[in-house]
Amino acid sequence: MKKRIVCVLLTLIMLVSLVPVTALTASAASLKTSEAAITIMKKLAIFKKDCYQVSGTNEFRIGYGTVCSEEHKTEYEGGTVKDSSDAGKHHVTQAQADQALRKVVLSLDEQVNSFASSNGLTLSQCQHDALVLFTFDEGNAWMSGSGVVRSAIISNASTNDLLKAMSDWAGGSGDFRRRMIVVNMYKNGIYSDVTPSS
Repeated sequence: MKKRIVCVLLTLIMLVSLVPVTALTASAASLKTSEAAITIMKKLAIFKKDCYQVSGTNEFRIGYGTVCSEEHKTEYEGGTVKDSSDAGKHHVTQAQADQALRKVVLSLDEQVNSFASSNGLTLSQCQHDALVLFTFDEGNAWMSGSGVVRSAIISNASTNDLLKAMSDWAGGSGDFRRRMIVVNMYKNGIYSDVTPSS
């Protein structure tokens, strides 16, 4: 009887030891941006109810920084907001801006998950969130080719090297403060819109 119990326990231990590996592999390809990260995105973006043109570009944004279409309108669940009395500009509420941001984040989740899978990476939640935030700010071109950010992520670069890579990628035009916040999230799991002191 004791041998049977020992055999059953050993079998269970072996099965349980296999489950986390399988669960990690499955979850690596299906991470979703956390609410904490979305809160940071919103704080950094600063809500703007009116459609505005990005300085020096032909691009229009609204809400929490989501892109307006060429007609200067934003689609959201329930319709389109457009104010014809304001020369083609339109306005959104914070709830509508939140919906638009979350729709963009779903697409970014897919892109970051695909990047991780295709490069054999298992990202933690904070790493996934940080890459979504960086991609929201800078676009997804960093994921392909042999760019400095892609190389830094794949090689598990040091904190300073990752910060330099992300800053270099932005070509100096990016906000260094935002890069520090992203790297702090990626490396230390700290979700804060306050610039880290070191």
